[in-house]
Amino acid sequence: MSEKSVLITGASRGIGAETARLFARQGYAVGINYHRSQAQAQALLEQIQREGGQGALYPADVSSREAVEAMNTITLVDELIQGKPLPAHYILSDKTGETLVIEPDAGGVRIHRNTIGVLTNSPDYRWHRTNLRNFVGVTNLPKAPRTIAGHEIREFGERLGGGTGLPGDYSSPSRFVRIAFMKEYAVRGENEVDGVSRMFRTFAMVDIPEGLAKGDPDYEVYEQTLCTSVLCAESGLYYFAPAQNRRISAVRLLEAGAEARHFPLGDTQDILYRN
Repeated sequence: MSEKSVLITGASRGIGAETARLFARQGYAVGINYHRSQAQAQALLEQIQREGGQGALYPADVSSREAVEAMNTITLVDELIQGKPLPAHYILSDKTGETLVIEPDAGGVRIHRNTIGVLTNSPDYRWHRTNLRNFVGVTNLPKAPRTIAGHEIREFGERLGGGTGLPGDYSSPSRFVRIAFMKEYAVRGENEVDGVSRMFRTFAMVDIPEGLAKGDPDYEVYEQTLCTSVLCAESGLYYFAPAQNRRISAVRLLEAGAEARHFPLGDTQDILYRN
């Protein structure tokens, strides 16, 4: 087998199948995950093998307990980045609202079920969830005045005190805490477009602007948010906005059996001039 391997979930058709082909052509041994589309998955595997590639079938419903247990033994990606494996973390959600977090650890790959639906980089998910205990006093309400040593003390910015105590830096732990609490208190959208708009505003609180997080003191290299995206599980619409263009674009996810299509990212700022 190839020394490089990758597991593609939902790989029997559409964009999943196209992704599997691309990885196979680049020398990866491809794990083709499918649920009900066995014939399509088998046909894809045979095509990859005819073209000289390597692969294997992994039948599983990624939302089921059996699949979660089986995937604990699978390497999702083992491509070396700068000479070592990339400690990538994955998050999977379905229409029921269940969200899985998949991440590597010393024993291989660990899958967390029934999560709070938030993912950032290291430390691992369990560490981040435990860290939330440091912020149990955070609410979205202003703090009531208190009497201290006979004097009434009121907070600054009265009636704008919600979120007091949330960390403000751009480290992974701080961003996890901020987005977890924002998920708890976010106002539900009236419709899909309103909900998507609200989600982009929510993600702004963890958006890293270029210049604030310099990667190396000797080079002009910055950690930054490159793109923000939102997916609607009901409509199948994928919304995104790259850092250089804040206008929201959208593409419809491929139907079963459709070939993958490519679109320009649109990374030049699109401004609507009003006069």
